[in-house]
Amino acid sequence: MKSFFRLPIKYQLRLIVLIIALPVIGMIIHAGLQQRRHAIYVAETDTQKLADSIAYEQKSKVASARQLMVALAKLPEIQQQDAAGTTALLSEILKANPDFTNIFIADRSGQVWATAMPVKPPFIISDRRYFINTLASGQLSSGEYIVARATNRPSFTLGYPIKDTHGAITGVIAVGFLLEKYTRVLERSKLPNNSNFVLLDHKGVILFRGSESEKYIGKQSDPRLFKQMQEEPDELTTIGQGVAKGDKRILSIRKLRLDGEMSPYMYVRAGIPVKSVFVEANSQMFINLLGFGLVLGAALLFASFIGKRSIVDRIAMLEEASQTLASGDYKLKVTDSVQGGELGKLASAFDSMAEQLVERQKALASSEKFLNAIIDAEPECIKLLDAGGNLLMMNPAGLEMIGADSFEQVKGQCVYPLITDDCREDFIALGKRIYEGGAGILEFEIVGLKGKHLWLETNAVPFYNDRGEIVSLLGITRDISERKRAEQTLRTLSRAVEQSPTSIVITDLDGKIEFVNPKFTQITGYAAAEAMGQNPGILKTDHTSAEEYQRLWASISSGKVWEGEFHNKKKNGDLFWERATISPIKDTTGAITNYLAIKEDITEKKLLEAQLIHSQKMESVGRLAGGIAHDFNNKLMAILVFADLIKREARDNPLFLEFAAEITKAAQHSAEITSQLLAFSRQQIAMPRNVKMDSALKGILKTMSRLIGKDILLSLTKEPDAWDVRIDPVQLDQIVMNLVINARDAMPGGGTLTIGVVNRTIDEHFCRDNIEAQPGDYVQLTIADSGHGMAAETLKHIFEPFFTTKEAGKGTGLGLSTIYGIVSQNSGFITVFSEPGKGTTFNIYLPRSIDLTGQDNKQPEDIVKGSGTVLLVEDDETILNLSTAMLKQMGYEVLTADEPLTAISLCEDSSLRIDFVVADVILPTMDGRVMMEKIAALRPGLKVLYMSGYSSNAIAKNGIIEAEIHYIKKPFDIYSFNKKILELLASGER
Repeated sequence: MKSFFRLPIKYQLRLIVLIIALPVIGMIIHAGLQQRRHAIYVAETDTQKLADSIAYEQKSKVASARQLMVALAKLPEIQQQDAAGTTALLSEILKANPDFTNIFIADRSGQVWATAMPVKPPFIISDRRYFINTLASGQLSSGEYIVARATNRPSFTLGYPIKDTHGAITGVIAVGFLLEKYTRVLERSKLPNNSNFVLLDHKGVILFRGSESEKYIGKQSDPRLFKQMQEEPDELTTIGQGVAKGDKRILSIRKLRLDGEMSPYMYVRAGIPVKSVFVEANSQMFINLLGFGLVLGAALLFASFIGKRSIVDRIAMLEEASQTLASGDYKLKVTDSVQGGELGKLASAFDSMAEQLVERQKALASSEKFLNAIIDAEPECIKLLDAGGNLLMMNPAGLEMIGADSFEQVKGQCVYPLITDDCREDFIALGKRIYEGGAGILEFEIVGLKGKHLWLETNAVPFYNDRGEIVSLLGITRDISERKRAEQTLRTLSRAVEQSPTSIVITDLDGKIEFVNPKFTQITGYAAAEAMGQNPGILKTDHTSAEEYQRLWASISSGKVWEGEFHNKKKNGDLFWERATISPIKDTTGAITNYLAIKEDITEKKLLEAQLIHSQKMESVGRLAGGIAHDFNNKLMAILVFADLIKREARDNPLFLEFAAEITKAAQHSAEITSQLLAFSRQQIAMPRNVKMDSALKGILKTMSRLIGKDILLSLTKEPDAWDVRIDPVQLDQIVMNLVINARDAMPGGGTLTIGVVNRTIDEHFCRDNIEAQPGDYVQLTIADSGHGMAAETLKHIFEPFFTTKEAGKGTGLGLSTIYGIVSQNSGFITVFSEPGKGTTFNIYLPRSIDLTGQDNKQPEDIVKGSGTVLLVEDDETILNLSTAMLKQMGYEVLTADEPLTAISLCEDSSLRIDFVVADVILPTMDGRVMMEKIAALRPGLKVLYMSGYSSNAIAKNGIIEAEIHYIKKPFDIYSFNKKILELLASGER
């Protein structure tokens, strides 16, 4: 409404006339719309009639064709397949029915044997829809669009079955229709221009079209429109899209079906263009509007003439007077020129206003002076900008902010270049909003004229003139650089806390949680909302003593920092270890306001420490056991050899032979114990080979049933393609037998024993939780029982030598320690899972091997004599004497040395013959391997047989003997010694 009154008077008068005319225009348009609706109704009726007419005509044609085919099917000529007679009859019928393209008859194979129109053979219709459906249904069936072979014209065909006296179908009668008779339908209908109709077959192919039929017949209609037509009712009148041209039409659709067919065989679609329907109604409405427009134009001219003479010209006088007043001439009297009526009163008021302006001008000058003083003294920037961002006014505070020396330096210049690229678009958008009558606050960064960066905040509003027009942007701006720097610091600190890899908790003085970071939630499972207001005691367990918590509070409440470890509980009940540093937070006065806890999850570290300590303990115990076993082996060897000598010398004394046998038996039992100690310490010399786990287990299981008894159910599972492992088969027997015996003892009342073999690939993640594991491919041997299980404290010690849970006299305590040593010696590792009452599961992981080695050797049955000179190097006097005696019994000359330097000195003597060397691995000053390297330099190719109670790095890798080294394990008898020497001399290696 305000915009209306701001228009010139002549335009206001014209608008008034137009407003008066609007009802008349509305009535004219309403009448036109009524005519359009009536036209639509008429068009809908016409399309329905057209569609019904075509549908009726088509149904009549189908009915006539059906009657004809029913009659034909019963004729003797057709029943007897008289081709000549039937062809003549069909030709006569075709002449009498010009709407038919052809009539023909086919047998069940589809071979046409009679046709009204001659067709070049072969004429086969077995692939036609009407033929296939007729045979399937035994009823009248429809076809689809084809080009008739006889006439080469578009045709639509129906099929009807020929049945014999038993009702069996012997052939099919087919009648093809010409649809061209519908060409004159549009001429008779007298429909609007561009009206049309289309016939479609069941696939949407155009069979016929009312106009330009030859252009569209046989083409596929729009699939989208056809699908929509299929989903619509059988009879429908609506407004839709034309099939051919896609224009908007009033459509009437009919679907034609045959009895027994689910889907229509033909679609009739008649349409009248909506544009054609509205031609007459639109023309009448245009004539009515044109006539009224002429009358309205005359009224507007008359209103303009009256308005100019009585109003506009007099107002122009007032406008001229106002311009004179605006120029500062307050002496003009408007009442001298404009008198009478409302405008005369306005002229009188105008003169009175001029008198008042004189007084106000004086007051305004005083006010402007006062306002300028305030603006100049204001510590914040005050500025005026035009619509292009050019500076109209700026006070001294603003000039200082942008680095200008005076207003003249920047007057009229655009401020946009001072604003940084990231903020410029926002500042320009703010200016546009202000000039649209809005307001806003914006933070932005500038680079002053002297290069100084500042962050500013401006509060901008429109500045209006006396006429209410926006003439500039008024902005009051302050420097917020310090605040922005503080906010940036705070954001950085906040991101650091949020992304911290340690858990951070802040509580009040009573210990209530006020803040937790995401890491706290990740570790404990408590969301921030759940933790707020809670005491950190929600994580507390009994593992941390109350005294420790008292020391904690005593430290932090006195202003000190506390450091320590907690064994806490997560939300889901899992236990975990934390290392925490808790310190007080103080305000500027030094008073404690909060407490800050920085905590690190050390659960994995604790687990690894425990595993490392256990591993180191087992290594230390292993070294001790290995040393004891090595020394003990030397003594056992003397016992065994002397017992053997007694048996050889006392063959005629049965009592002495019995005593010697008991000595040998006791020594051999002791050797088994030392062997177990060496296996635990990983110093037992093994003879590894590639072993197929499934085959090895089969051999072990043959004797296992006698061990476990009938009340224990044995279950064996194995992977079909289990990998090979490289291990001494005897050691594998030891592993399985020891674990099976332990499982049997854990199930005195019977139970289930499960043995499984699977392939496993160990990754880095698994190794983090198992310190002895290394990534790679392993064969996992699992032995699980359903026995009484073990407590956690027992599990800590099960691999220690001589530790046993069995009754006194029922176990040596070396079974599991032996297994531990064997597995470690073969670069594997063990995991154990057990709980009281829930059984025990041992998982043995042995590295995969793909290298096959040689076969076992047979023991010689007796000593084979030899000849030559042997250099024997042994630091133990007893063993030196025993070995010398055995070598001499074998027929060898012996040179002895009790330390390496003596042996090397003997080899330097070229006059001495030395055929091979027998040397201990562990010798004073240097080991046997190093000694032989020096001897090899003096006597290349000299062969050596090593002997020892345990292996050394000189001849073994990871405790497993190298394949090219000849070695005999102490204690040994003369037969084993003789066998090894024979192997040495027979080999091609030194």
